[in-house]
Parts: sequence; C-alpha cells; structure tokens
Amino acid sequence: MTPEQIHQLGLAEVARIRGEMDEVRAAAGFEGTHGEFVAFLRSEPRFYVDPEVYGEKASEIRQACRHGAAALLRPPAAPHLRRRADPGGPRKQCEWLPARQPETGVPGLVVYKPWMARQMPVFGPRGMGAARGVPGHHLQIALAQEMTDLPEFRRNDDITSYVEGWGLYAEKLGEDFGLYRDAYERFGRLSLEIWRACRLVVDTGMHVMGWSREQAVDCLRDNSALAPAEIEYEVDRYIAWPGQALAYKVGEQKILQLRRRASERLGARSTCAASTTCCSAPDRCRSRYWSGAWTPGLRRRSLSRGMVRGSSMHTRPLLLLSR
Repeated sequence: MTPEQIHQLGLAEVARIRGEMDEVRAAAGFEGTHGEFVAFLRSEPRFYVDPEVYGEKASEIRQACRHGAAALLRPPAAPHLRRRADPGGPRKQCEWLPARQPETGVPGLVVYKPWMARQMPVFGPRGMGAARGVPGHHLQIALAQEMTDLPEFRRNDDITSYVEGWGLYAEKLGEDFGLYRDAYERFGRLSLEIWRACRLVVDTGMHVMGWSREQAVDCLRDNSALAPAEIEYEVDRYIAWPGQALAYKVGEQKILQLRRRASERLGARSTCAASTTCCSAPDRCRSRYWSGAWTPGLRRRSLSRGMVRGSSMHTRPLLLLSR
C-alpha cells in the first residue's frame, strides 16, 4: 500500500467507527454532540478511581476475559497474571510481558499502572485487557510457543502486522462474550479502535503530507476518548518511530478480510466454528493457525488451501472471532 492509500483507509475507518460511536452515544441517552460526549467522559468523576480500586478492576477484567474467551477458544497452557507496575515508564494503561519459557510454567504478565488511575478512565481498560491478555497477545503468542516441533524463530518471531493486528482483532471478541457491559464500555472499545484508525491518518499525515504535531494531536483528541496524557505520548511515539503504528489497523483489516472470505466460501459449514469441540482434529487446527506470527501472504495461502479442501478446520480460529 502507498502512504496515500493508507491515509485514505484511515479516513474511511475513522468515519465508519464514528458512525458506530454515534449509535452508542444515543444508546447512552446523551443528547449532545460527539465532542460534548467525549468531554463529558473525560471529566465525569465516576469514570476515575483511586489506585487501589484500579487494581481491583484490573483483576476483574482479567477474569472476565479469561472465562469469556474460554467458551470459544482453547486457552494456552501458560497462565497470564496481572502485576502492578512501578511508578514511571510509558504513559499508557497497561503492557504485556510474554511467558518466554512456557515449559517452565512462567506466566505471561499483563502489567497495569495504578499510578495512572487518575488520568485513565475506567471504561477503557476492558478492551485493552482483551488485546493484551486473552484472547489477544497472550493467547496467540503462548499457543505459538507451545508448538515445540517448530524452530525457535517461528515460535518467537514478532511480525507486527500479525501480532498487533491480532491484538486489535481480539478486542472485538469481547462483544461476543459480554465483556463490555454498558454503552460507556462499548464506547471505550470503539475509542481504542478509532485510535488505531487515527494512526493511519496521523502517521502518514506527519511523515508524508506535512502535518504538524498539533494537527496530529487534534486528530486524536477530536475522534477518540483517549486521555490527554495518552494522546501526547502517542503522537511523540509516531514522530520517533515512523510507520510502526500503521501495522495494527492494517493487520486487523487483513485478518477481517480473510475471515469474510472464509465465511463466504464455507457458508453453512462455518457455523461449526461456534463450537470448541466440533473440529475432528483440534490440535491440527491449532497447528495451522497458531504456529507463530504469520506474514499476510502465508495466512492467505493457508486459508485458501483449507477452503479448497472444503473444510472449516483451517479457518476456524478466524471464524470464531467477531461473528
């Protein structure tokens, strides 16, 4: 894709997501504009808690993600835990540290930052927890690490468009297992998605189209519900690391495209993907899709082979998400 094509994709995604945000805003009973609703969310005291309560909510989110995703996908052997971060470091809600030695039982960690509690509204972390833990990064990478018959580089490689595309894609699964309990939490999930869409606009805008830092900040402020501290951090990151942030939304779009193709080709047979026990060879199914970070071309070819053979086995992990 050219920078111009990426920019246009970003604009189209921002417009689509804004439409969904308008629907959620109406469902919340808010009668003002998008900007007024975002300002309300950023200033309403009930959406901000003290550090201790923030830690309790982090544990609650981990449990909700783990139990909800288990109904659709077999969990990895390595557990994932939440851990309190020390003060300092990047100004973002949480991070994820992989279980690099699953055979030893060392868990993956979702690291939350209670010292940012007063700056991070509580309607956002549920989507972030899904992306970082299960069914997101932890599930995808931990399952790859379990494939001990693969070379080490295949078990641990980090192809950003796949790994981060999967994390963004996994946030949508929360819609299916009831992770987002009200309009505010659904709006929080959409705010995370539009943030990734804005990256396509902002990164290409600053590095190709002559945008200023202020224009980039305005784009994120006007469209997402990210806290001001997060917006400042993110824009500086895009300035310092050109192109990296484009991989998230572009990767997610490719996974969505492959899922649509599989669903269209398999038709009624794709309904078996709603069950975690329907596949006659679940371990083989896992080996097809979970064996490390795949490039878009490899994903496409493997999926096509599965559809040509007339089986949903190779496509099942895709069909499980965002049905």
